[in-house]
Amino acid sequence: MAVKSTNDAEFLPQTCKVTDLAEMLGVNKRTIQNLAQSGIIKRAPRQRGVYLTLESLNNCFEHYRKIAAGRTDDDELADLKLRAQLADTETKELKRDELKGNVLSVDEVSNAWTAVCMSFKRKLLTTPSKLRGLIPHLTTHDQETVRVFMTELLIELGEEVEQGVIGANPEPLHVKATKRKATPRKRAKKVTHTT
Repeated sequence: MAVKSTNDAEFLPQTCKVTDLAEMLGVNKRTIQNLAQSGIIKRAPRQRGVYLTLESLNNCFEHYRKIAAGRTDDDELADLKLRAQLADTETKELKRDELKGNVLSVDEVSNAWTAVCMSFKRKLLTTPSKLRGLIPHLTTHDQETVRVFMTELLIELGEEVEQGVIGANPEPLHVKATKRKATPRKRAKKVTHTT
C-alpha cells in the first residue's frame, strides 16, 4: 500500500540518483538496483540511473514493513506452490490406490448399497407375516397394521435418503402403498370338555 504523493513533500526532490537513494535508505547501491529490478523502487521515466524519490521511499518502507510482519509476496507464491504440490500428491495417491484396487467407483458403491437396501426392504416387508406365525394370537388386522407401519417406515426412510445423500437413489426403498382392508381372523371357539 504505497502512499501517493500529495505534493506536500516539497523538501524532497522529485527524482534522485542511485547514490542519494542508497544514502537515504542506509543501503548500498546494489540493494537499490535489486529493489528497482523487483519493481519496489520506481525509475524516473526516460532517465537512466534516476528514481522517483517519494514513491520509491514509500514503496521501500512498505516492502520492509511487510518483511518485518512476516508477509511478503514470496510467501503468497510459496503458499500457492505448496497447495499445488499437495493437490498433485493427492491425485497421485488416488491413482496409486486405484491401481492397487483400494478405490471403489461410484457405480460399485451405488450397486452395493442398492443390494443392501433391497435386502433390507425384503426383510422388513416379510416381518408382519413372520410375526403372525410366531405370535398366534395376532389377527389379520394386527398383521396389516404392522405391514402399513413398515411400509410407512420405508417411505420415510426413502425420503430421508433422497434429501440427505447426494446422488442417492431412494428407489430401492420405495414401496407401493396398497390399501388392503384387514379382515379379522376368526378365532376358534374354545372347547371345554365335560365329563
